[in-house]
Amino acid sequence: MINFNADLIDDLARSKVVLFLGAGVSASAKTAAGNNIKQWEEFLKEATTHIQDATTRKIILRFIKEKKYLFASELLKEHLEDKWGDILKDEFSLLAGPSDLQKAIVKLNQRILITTNFDGLLEQAYIEVNKNNSHITHSPRVIHEIDSKVFRSLRDNYSYIIKLHGDIQDIDSIVFDISSYHDKAYANTYYKDFLNSLLLTHTFLFIGFSMSDPAISMLIEMFAHRFPESRPHYILSSSKFSDKEIALWKLKRKLYVHTYSSASNHRELTASIEELCNQVKIRRAELLAEDNLAKI
Repeated sequence: MINFNADLIDDLARSKVVLFLGAGVSASAKTAAGNNIKQWEEFLKEATTHIQDATTRKIILRFIKEKKYLFASELLKEHLEDKWGDILKDEFSLLAGPSDLQKAIVKLNQRILITTNFDGLLEQAYIEVNKNNSHITHSPRVIHEIDSKVFRSLRDNYSYIIKLHGDIQDIDSIVFDISSYHDKAYANTYYKDFLNSLLLTHTFLFIGFSMSDPAISMLIEMFAHRFPESRPHYILSSSKFSDKEIALWKLKRKLYVHTYSSASNHRELTASIEELCNQVKIRRAELLAEDNLAKI
């Protein structure tokens, strides 16, 4: 079980945490056929079977092997043209139910959830978790285009699911290749300004996210460099980290790494998040009692 930092529990209790969810979170869900949602490597390999030219197919497979997924996706999109959108929809709009992990994450009850996934599973999890909760009366507001309107989320009190890489129901919004990445991430000042604003005002908890995303890792490292005295953020990972690597991430990324076992389909992660929900609930009650006592 993950031993969570007391500061993180306190921030969660005060609803001051941004939950940042990567592909590993969607991979925990099961489709109606009983399969997991494919992650990048598996999806791209399967998509490569649609390429007729053997030379192009070989180049794409090499990119995948080297984990240059954006380059692989760029070539697939270029060669498959309109069919590429259908292939994306065929995989990421499959009927599926939210996983126990996704429901546990929603139960943390934070106002802003950010994800690089473009399926609709978080929305489903939100409805399923809160359907009998009389205190929750509205679905979260979903944003899948990062423009000037996204900054409303910093000033109001609504709950948000912010899809940094688009929504599968709007293929033009998808960020899944070099071209779209440059246009909608690197060259998008709203993208950088919005995330930097949140990094300054909230604590980030990364779940199911490897930090291999070049735009996000660059922003995290720049933030750590510019604000070395700022409070840390947190990442949960099943990867093997040496003590030296953990210290380096803390120094250069202001990221505290909490590791867990990937055994039994990452069961320890789900159990840890569920226990974290209990700890946050207790801390919220303590804060409420302290606030009531202060009013006497």
